Amino acid sequence: MDTAIKDGDFQTNGSGLPVQISGARELLQRAVFRLTVKRGSFFYDQQLGSRLYTLKGSYGNREMLSENAMQMVREALKPMAEVTPLGVRASMTGSDRLSLTVSLLADRKQMELEVLI
Repeated sequence: MDTAIKDGDFQTNGSGLPVQISGARELLQRAVFRLTVKRGSFFYDQQLGSRLYTLKGSYGNREMLSENAMQMVREALKPMAEVTPLGVRASMTGSDRLSLTVSLLADRKQMELEVLI
């Protein structure tokens, strides 16, 4: 069980108490966190995060971009035994941001997450 995060802060209910999440929703939140945090930026766990930020500005072959992103997604999610990455579609947005659609298996369900780096 974990506390839901929304817009970078704890999500609260109508009473102002933190919203608790579990199951697939918790796994997806943890996966998004691991994918969006820069690998090595957290002092207490240098292996936390991903290297996806290094792909920013990589215009050109979308297939190669997706393959590189998939390797980095696998690396970032490796500590999460309950999550299996299945595929990644990557593209650069007009604002020079990396847009990813990550397909994964979590809590025995196939799901997709949208991530902007």
